[in-house]
Amino acid sequence: MTLRYKLLLSLGLHYSFILFLTAGLAWYGGQVGEVEGVHPWIILLGVVWLFGLGILYILIFSLTERLQALVFQVEEMVFNPSVRTLGMTGFDEVGKLGRSVESLRRQQIRGEKEQSRLVADVAHELRTPLTLFRSELETLQNQPEGLRQEQLLPLLDETLRMTRLVQDLQQLSMAETGRLTLKKEWIPVSSLVENILPILVVEAAASEIQLINQLDVKEDIYVDKERIKQVLINLLGNALRYTPPGGCVQITGEGKNDRIRIHIQDDGPGIPPEHLPYLFQRFYRVDGSRNRETGGTGLGLAIAKELVEAHEGQLTVNSHLGRGTVFIIELPVFPLS
Repeated sequence: MTLRYKLLLSLGLHYSFILFLTAGLAWYGGQVGEVEGVHPWIILLGVVWLFGLGILYILIFSLTERLQALVFQVEEMVFNPSVRTLGMTGFDEVGKLGRSVESLRRQQIRGEKEQSRLVADVAHELRTPLTLFRSELETLQNQPEGLRQEQLLPLLDETLRMTRLVQDLQQLSMAETGRLTLKKEWIPVSSLVENILPILVVEAAASEIQLINQLDVKEDIYVDKERIKQVLINLLGNALRYTPPGGCVQITGEGKNDRIRIHIQDDGPGIPPEHLPYLFQRFYRVDGSRNRETGGTGLGLAIAKELVEAHEGQLTVNSHLGRGTVFIIELPVFPLS
């Protein structure tokens, strides 16, 4: 028996019982006129009873019709998420439930698209080194004089790159699922930057770029210093990579309302505004290409964002074409966890 008929049977019986009980009590109490007789009163009672049942059926039909549409929507979401489903209107519980289901459906579609894109991106990243391996091995197989060092170096480079790719994917997956272990400790904010500057000064000097540290924050902060250093190295590395020779990369910061903000600003070409919403997606590249010359895996910004959010912070970006880009790391001084 469907929900519609269960409701109609249950509410109809209750309605009929209450109606006839009230009419019976009124009749026996002498509240019904005796001049006109009993038969007209019975006919009137029957009309009221049928009218009430009709109203009750309309209400139940309206409710169950929307519930059936919602069931159809859920079935479509399970078996074929890409199919356009019925939308739920209204501000009652059924309407709210319908909009929640629709939101889940959109998230499912978005998740499946991201999963498909991830598989395609990983396949693309692995295709080139595997092709190189095959080509080199075939060459070595037909080479009687044996191996030469210059033939092994490209294979070693691609092996290291694939290792970084796998490690980055594993780290990103752990951060996204909350399985990343953080070893937090109190540490001066300034020391986070000072400890990594020697790593980047050489790269900046080789590219004729000024690397200026103007971070003047005295507070200590409770973080996993290795994870935050990883974020800073990634952001500063990107800034140096996209800043032209003779340019400048600045590190500034401020502490306000128990929040620490670290700004990493460059005077590079800037990022087109249409790309900013997707900048922290895995494997996303502004120019639409997959530049292998930079040595990156395309996961750096995605990992940086997840690591900052694991510290209950935020990583945001502001950029203007021709005026450079600034990344802002915001972290709580006293995190909840």
